[in-house]
Amino acid sequence: MTVRSSLLAIVTTMALVLVSAIAFAAPEAHILRIDPRAGVQNGAPLLTTVVEVIQANTPDVTPCGLLKGNAALDCVSEAMEKPGANWTAFQFPKDNAQLLVKVNGSDTPAAIDGNIQKWGDSKEKGVGTAWLIALDASSGMGSRYYDARTIAHQFVEAMGPNDVMNVQMFSDRQVIKDSKWKTFKQRNELVTALNDQQSTAPSSGAAKPLMNLLKGIATDAFGSLGNIQGPDIPLHQAMVVLSNGSGKEDASSAAPSATIFKQFVTKGRFPEDNTSAPKTPLPVVSIWLPTAGGIVNDALRNNDQQFMRELSNPEIGGFFDIVRDGQGQTKGKTIIGLVKQRFNSMYLVRWRVSCLNPTLEQTFSLQFMGGKTQIKGDASFKDVPVGADPSQWPLDIEMGRTKAEATANPVYPGGTLKVYGTFCWGGDSKRAEAYFLPAGTKPDPSFSNTDLAALQRAQKNLINQGLRGAAKDANDSFVEFEVPDEEKMLEGTGDNMVLRVLVYDNVAHRASGHDEQSVLTLRAGKKPINLLLILGIAGGVIVILLLVIVLIRGGGKGSKKRGGAPPSPVVAGGYGPQGGGYGAPPPQQGGGYGGPPQQGGGYGGPPQQGGGYGGPPQQGGGGYPPPGGGGYPPPGGPPPGGGGGYAAPPMQAQAPAYAPPPVAPVAAAAPQVPGGVVQVRCPSCQSMTMATPGQPSVCFSCGQPLPADLAGGGGGGNAPAFPLTGALSAQPLAPPPSPYGSYSSGGVATAAVLSGTAGQYTIRPGTEIRVGRDPAQCPVTLSEPRVSGVHSTLKLEGSQLWVRDETSNNGTYVAGSRIEPGTWVPVPPGAQLRFGPVEFTVRLDA
Repeated sequence: MTVRSSLLAIVTTMALVLVSAIAFAAPEAHILRIDPRAGVQNGAPLLTTVVEVIQANTPDVTPCGLLKGNAALDCVSEAMEKPGANWTAFQFPKDNAQLLVKVNGSDTPAAIDGNIQKWGDSKEKGVGTAWLIALDASSGMGSRYYDARTIAHQFVEAMGPNDVMNVQMFSDRQVIKDSKWKTFKQRNELVTALNDQQSTAPSSGAAKPLMNLLKGIATDAFGSLGNIQGPDIPLHQAMVVLSNGSGKEDASSAAPSATIFKQFVTKGRFPEDNTSAPKTPLPVVSIWLPTAGGIVNDALRNNDQQFMRELSNPEIGGFFDIVRDGQGQTKGKTIIGLVKQRFNSMYLVRWRVSCLNPTLEQTFSLQFMGGKTQIKGDASFKDVPVGADPSQWPLDIEMGRTKAEATANPVYPGGTLKVYGTFCWGGDSKRAEAYFLPAGTKPDPSFSNTDLAALQRAQKNLINQGLRGAAKDANDSFVEFEVPDEEKMLEGTGDNMVLRVLVYDNVAHRASGHDEQSVLTLRAGKKPINLLLILGIAGGVIVILLLVIVLIRGGGKGSKKRGGAPPSPVVAGGYGPQGGGYGAPPPQQGGGYGGPPQQGGGYGGPPQQGGGYGGPPQQGGGGYPPPGGGGYPPPGGPPPGGGGGYAAPPMQAQAPAYAPPPVAPVAAAAPQVPGGVVQVRCPSCQSMTMATPGQPSVCFSCGQPLPADLAGGGGGGNAPAFPLTGALSAQPLAPPPSPYGSYSSGGVATAAVLSGTAGQYTIRPGTEIRVGRDPAQCPVTLSEPRVSGVHSTLKLEGSQLWVRDETSNNGTYVAGSRIEPGTWVPVPPGAQLRFGPVEFTVRLDA
């Protein structure tokens, strides 16, 4: 048997075996990428995968065994390029697909999120390929280098908008030109790199270690690409090898070595011992450019062909083809079209992954259950890092259902909050915690930060403010929390009132969305008033009103005519029927007040005198009180309006046990009455307010204590300028305008805004906000070193901003004056408020 006959028999036998294998081959699914950057999308834990479902075919090269030379090479190339020769695409069976994640030794299913996208139809950023072009520029390439450079140039021209490319040219020893990774917009720089190397490199005189060169190029290029981060890194990758093979005897560049290289790139670790790098399987497009015939080349050509063919991995998208001398221009476009056709049949599949293993290494398995066609899954992603930090993976909150629940039943202080989702704590409610954010503060991103110290500080700060909610009940689909009985977390008013909350798993160290867009914001309301408390308050008010009525009726009645029976003792005298006041029995009770001035009534006399004064003369006659008795009517009797006070009844006209001195005639201005109410100016807020002479009082505007001697007392020389004429006749006094202005609406202030070079902060009612340099304790954080750790405390109460200095080193100043530590001081709107050297302007908003 001739050598040719033997070779034909071998080829024929191999072809039959391959055809038989093809007949029974089943479709397979391959995960080509798990995107490490897609762990969080709009607050939801989504994992993006690139998957293909194909049936691997083997080109029929049986007829090529009858040919030799260039005819045999062309036959093999044509067989490779036939449609469907290498693969057959299948539809991704969405309803039967299942991605399993191994968590604590158990497989947890993930659900497909959204629609499945065909790779070639998607316009999303990141849907592209990172192309590595390894161009053989060794001296052994000869004239084949021109064809190889032409094909490389065609790959540059075929780049897509989301593609990147790196062209590396190598000699028989090393890389001689590296364009580095370039984007679609930088593709002209790739052309420049190709033009800079117009010819092959000089020979080093040694065998070309092609296997080691290609492995080094792949490791260097994809290691520097940065598979873990970077906005311009595509989701897919491929390597194109343009070479004539070894060309000389090199033990490492034989077919068995190429098989090792194929395993290396399919494993997708660059470098292969980098256990922290994500798994990124790499399809290899191997294009063999055989050199012209010759004694040496003919002897080694079979080895070159086998080596180049074994470099490709068609099971995951690799491809092999032969380009003879002068075919570069036409063959290049055909090869690129076939490769992109395979890539465009891939799928972009997103999964809602609720649970992850609490380590950097994850294990995923893609399976297909049921269906007409049995599809083999992919379990190659085992114990590999995907570039996603488990602590940064958000909890899977079912936002729609949770918000709908809060809309129907607004969350309120002291109530409960139910959060729905898919959780991984297996019903262990101790793992679930809720942290409610104070109104006016931004969400704290340190809740899911890998800095455990920062996390603990943030948690401690909220716990100290009473804003942590413990879980009452939890399972894998919901958790119910106790809501802190604190109104400081409520923001807004009426139907627009909301609160913000973070849900935290204290074992997996995972939190719900924690930025301003993804934080859980829910409808809230004020705490419902207790019905029993309302009834109790109402009952108390009724009792008080009844007591007041009894006191008024008892103190205002006396004898209706002179000589009648004396009235019962009361605390103070009452009003007469027409305005004249009846005196009370001396000396214990004092005289009663007369009627209002417009009716002619007078003031009651001091306790030691007993009798009541008549009204002023111009209003109906003010009589002069005799010692111990009531006032006399003016000559001619009381006028129709009521007149002056009548003389006291006989019992009241009797002289007391001691003889009071004569009382001087009363002038037109009313005398100062001990125990009366006067108007004064508050030394704290400069507002006009009411005070009782000789008694402790507080300012109605700011609540600060008033000095006892401010209103005068004991009938001394501090008589008020405007003594009141009685509760019923007093007109409301408008306070003078504030020197700092007021908020525009004139309504109740709902927020105080501090504005300055250090920023703008909003203080809302119902909470005390600390100011200082310590971020763990102070929502208003000032980095100025002259500000103390906890410098001051602010609160908005009664439409008034208050500040209290916390014994700071450099003081707190209101309108330029330093305040005393430990005392609440009002801050007028428009005033300057300074913490050490850091100054703010205060504005009140309604």
